Amino acid sequence: MKRKRRYFQISLLVVFFIIGVGTGATLAADREVVIEVPLGLPELVSPADNPLTLAKIELGKMLYFDPRLSKSCGISCATCHDPQLGYSNAAPVAVGHQHAVGVMNTPTVLNSAYSTTLFWDGRAPSLEDQAGGPMTASVEMAGCPNEIAQNLNKFAEYRKLSMIAFGEYLSFANIKKAIGAFERTILSGNSAFDKYYYGNQKAAMSEAAIRGKKLFDDPERGNCKKCHTYTKTDGYFSDNMFHNVGIGFDVKLKKGEEYPPGRYAVTKNPADKGRFKTPTLRNVAQTAPYFHDGRTYSLKEATIICLNGIPNNNLDPEYKTKRKLTDRELEDVVEFMKALTGEMPMFAIPAIPGYKQVSN
Repeated sequence: MKRKRRYFQISLLVVFFIIGVGTGATLAADREVVIEVPLGLPELVSPADNPLTLAKIELGKMLYFDPRLSKSCGISCATCHDPQLGYSNAAPVAVGHQHAVGVMNTPTVLNSAYSTTLFWDGRAPSLEDQAGGPMTASVEMAGCPNEIAQNLNKFAEYRKLSMIAFGEYLSFANIKKAIGAFERTILSGNSAFDKYYYGNQKAAMSEAAIRGKKLFDDPERGNCKKCHTYTKTDGYFSDNMFHNVGIGFDVKLKKGEEYPPGRYAVTKNPADKGRFKTPTLRNVAQTAPYFHDGRTYSLKEATIICLNGIPNNNLDPEYKTKRKLTDRELEDVVEFMKALTGEMPMFAIPAIPGYKQVSN
């Protein structure tokens, strides 16, 4: 049976075409490519040890949707980072190998190319390092690095494309590099905000969204911009830092439980207890639920929590200033955040070499 392909709306100004390995089309030679980013996003820079090439992007795309990266052969990257769900999973937490329930909300992959650290605690310094984490985590994909590479190298399409991309057959390190390369191209911009702010199209945002922007920026009222930063050249809407908003400290602990460590799990600095990475607000209306515990699907409720935080010993200093917005003002801020919804990347989900559906 011929596999039916799904398509998503385009945001990239450069279309990375379907290479079509195994269908007669081939790449004579691989070369580095430059992605022209959508309006509102800064220049896309790939790491020196993993420059973007067409073969890597196509290989990473195939791997991203291949469930054989998991032990059960039933969980792919796209299972939790679903293009149809804002590259997240629309659930408070993820469910992994043998239906193990995780403890963290699944961040979106959208625009993750601009994230200087990955995971809520920032333990991964790159997309490549992040890609390897879920594949081997016992509660996620539970795979074995060597077995994953060996299994995929059984298929000529993977061997061929890997030789073009890396000059060798697939290794676990190159699997991570390919997925990182593909994820770097999952960009979303050209939103109503971008057209208004970067494109000088003053009619692009509604009156409510414009009022919300003023509150969002105002350090005495919303103060949202302090952490969800944007500039004239960078509209990522995150400072890539770690903050204690108090999420989790309002939950009654059971015997033996501890409050969420956040960044402390990485640094072991007591001042980092309860600090979590600032998520981007781009496409936030499409990536509910919110916070690292996925506690609410409501942008309005999330905004109310962020205005004053939840008391604890490590609460960020800016919460010493109490803020309160009226219902209408809250709605305006929400309308502004909705204006950050950008166009989605478009591509065909590739056929996966030799894959037959296996029950999870």
